[in-house]
Formats: sequence, C-alpha cells, structure tokens
Amino acid sequence: TAILGAISLWLSTICSWPLAWFLSIVLYILGNVKFPLYESLSARPESAFNRVSINILYHLLPSLESFNFNDAMVHHLTVPNSYIWQTALYGICYAFAMITLASWSFGRREL
Repeated sequence: TAILGAISLWLSTICSWPLAWFLSIVLYILGNVKFPLYESLSARPESAFNRVSINILYHLLPSLESFNFNDAMVHHLTVPNSYIWQTALYGICYAFAMITLASWSFGRREL
C-alpha cells in the first residue's frame, strides 16, 4: 500500500537500509494487528505511563486493517461508500504526512 511505501521511505531517510527494511516489516505486522493488540494491552493497565504510551502508539501506528475488505467480499456484504471514502482519505493523509516527514528529514541530512 501507499502507506507502507511512505513509511519505508521515511525510515530510509533516518536509518540504514537493513534497519529500515526490518522496521517496515515490523510496522506492517503491527498495523495489521493493531486493534486486537490494543485491546489486550489496554485490558490490564499497570501504570499511567503505560496507558499513555499504549494510547500514543495506538494513534501513531497505521491502521492497515481498515483497508482489508476480505470479509465483505467473501460474505457478499456491501461496504458503505462513506467507509470507503473515509478509508481512502485516511490513507492519503497518512501517506502525505509520512512523505512530508521523509522530505523534512532528508533535507536535514548531510550528504
């Protein structure tokens, strides 16, 4: 997806390519299991710092599961147009933010 490409582009401007490759894969996996992971981690809050950290990570990680329409296709369900537009807008904004961040971090880099 464009989101993962934009994240990979940003990571490649701030770290070496093996680390950027590894972090891109980790972020892909975390983006696909974001909702169940958040539910399991927030079910047992231990401290205020942990709750705040979990909430920050939840909002910064991409919601790649939002782009998964497999269940709707398999069960012949209709997906509302508003959800499709909302998901498309989310993807465009997230990719734009990551590309902007990559451009900013590349501009600060000494070549």
